[in-house]
Amino acid sequence: MKVYEDLIQGTDEWLELRKGKATASEFSRIITPKDGKMSKSAVGYMQEMATESIIANPMGFAGSKATDWGHDHEGEARAHFEVNTGLITQEVGFCISDFSPFVANSPDALIIGDDGEYNSGLEIKCPFNVNNHVSYLLAGEVPAKYKLQVHGSMVVAGFDSWHFMSYFPGLKPLIIKVERDEFTEKIEAALKAFAIEYAEKRPQIIKAITPE
Repeated sequence: MKVYEDLIQGTDEWLELRKGKATASEFSRIITPKDGKMSKSAVGYMQEMATESIIANPMGFAGSKATDWGHDHEGEARAHFEVNTGLITQEVGFCISDFSPFVANSPDALIIGDDGEYNSGLEIKCPFNVNNHVSYLLAGEVPAKYKLQVHGSMVVAGFDSWHFMSYFPGLKPLIIKVERDEFTEKIEAALKAFAIEYAEKRPQIIKAITPE
């Protein structure tokens, strides 16, 4: 995994680097959540990725109140994670997998082991709606809609674990360590198959959409 430690998420440099890459928050568009296989929507996502290589942000998403809330409380959540777990985290900007230059993620933090090397990561969610956080606490497990992102981040990094955290100011945080399992292996196989197919189709797509 190639780690961009000094890159700040949300900057123009970060946006430029992630263009044309499949990132963990979008893995649900590549993989079916139940069986971990490549989904029918993967082809459409390939086309969008190739389009990003020519024009920035083709879908036009610019954030929302919910995403702003999450960004505003992420640092606070990270500090609580360290206090609650005793683990040391490091903010990084971007990570690209070793198996494909087109598969990447922007982790909320990487975790530093006793040997000084990264050995796990952290996905933080700061729900805008407090009821969502309470529901996560009561369920006591990684919400289904984030399962692919967590396991996919593990695959990108090549780690055997990843941590999920849900945080809302003033309430108990939810912290779960997710270990590599059979589902992770299925996701890894699907992502690698997707990367191979995209590498093959990308030149054709770019040629078809590039103005002469």
